[in-house]
Amino acid sequence: MSTFIQDVRYGLRTLYKSPGFTIVAIITLALGIGANTAIFSIVNAVLLKPLPVPEPDRLLFVTSAFSNQQDVARPFAMSYPDFFDLRSTARSFTGLSAYHGDSFTLTGLAQPLHINGVSVSGDFFTVVGKSPLLGRGFTLDEEKPGSRVVVLSHHLWETSFHGDRSIVGRNITLDKQSYTVVGVMPAGFLFPREGIQPEVWRTTAADGETSDPKEPAATTQRGAHFLQGIARLKPGVSFATAKEELNVITRNLAAQYPDTNKKFPVATVLPELEHLVGRNRTQLVILLVSVAVVLLIACLNVANLLLVRASGRNKEIALRAALGASRMRVVRQMLTESMVLGLAGALLGIPLAWWALKVFISLNGDSMRRIQGAGLDGSVLAFTAAIALLTSILFVWYRPCAHPALT
Repeated sequence: MSTFIQDVRYGLRTLYKSPGFTIVAIITLALGIGANTAIFSIVNAVLLKPLPVPEPDRLLFVTSAFSNQQDVARPFAMSYPDFFDLRSTARSFTGLSAYHGDSFTLTGLAQPLHINGVSVSGDFFTVVGKSPLLGRGFTLDEEKPGSRVVVLSHHLWETSFHGDRSIVGRNITLDKQSYTVVGVMPAGFLFPREGIQPEVWRTTAADGETSDPKEPAATTQRGAHFLQGIARLKPGVSFATAKEELNVITRNLAAQYPDTNKKFPVATVLPELEHLVGRNRTQLVILLVSVAVVLLIACLNVANLLLVRASGRNKEIALRAALGASRMRVVRQMLTESMVLGLAGALLGIPLAWWALKVFISLNGDSMRRIQGAGLDGSVLAFTAAIALLTSILFVWYRPCAHPALT
């Protein structure tokens, strides 16, 4: 240990004597390591982290699939009657819920507030597996027309209602209608994330109502496709089994209701995580590979600088060899100097990564789902440390040194 500390001190003194080289090398490494850290934090948040719900692997995205003679079946929203038939018939799930995006005007505060929301079936929070922080979720009875209940997001509760814990049971006004608050969700719960940040959830009861007697309610229109579905697999039931069951039900509906369902012969069934991030997966992998290449170029540039610098240290290395220093001892000293450079680059790269991450999220926060969860957590910092160590090893591998004692 004392020898290692001695090597570190010697390496620091050596780098201190060449400030121009040291500054250029550290900044070059910081840019490469910072870029890789920022992109990895995004990849980690979007692709690698499981959904923040119990047993996320059992959560499936379910909807219709549109098809005609020319097109391969592609995902398409489903209608209320189709959803009701799927929910009552399918046996592969502990629950199947539906939802669609909505927006509301919240009044009764100092100023009216336009908020994004989601209309969900009564078993939504049960299927997702997330309980409110305060109060409760919905019940199936609250899907019935005339029900007026809502669950608030943690953000809306804190910002508009000042975190008032007595909010449960009170009434709020959405679109000039009174709703009773039955719950408040925990901080960070943003599900479903379809490009918006939901601030309030209400039941689909309003879709079962109509102000015009001549216009049927949305819940009775089999041709009105605007719902998405979320399902939770029963324990022991495979994804393939559930998908095949839904396809059988969907084909039967297409045969039973050809006027509205002929072009929806199968269902779309995906793991929920794949549904959320599938379209971003390829571009994030390409981006991660690109910044890895940038880091490799940065490392090669610094290694070339080290080679040039090493040619001026021939006398020093020759003297150390003459005094009995082994080849491994000199290589270990060079590795220590490289580790000092790598660590300094990583320490400077972390604030650069933090800044780049904030910029990236501000530019892509509405188009890339789950990116809001990106941050410099323990796994990301471990990745940064691994990069710093890898670059140090790369320097020593690439720079055997010009002196015969090291060849």
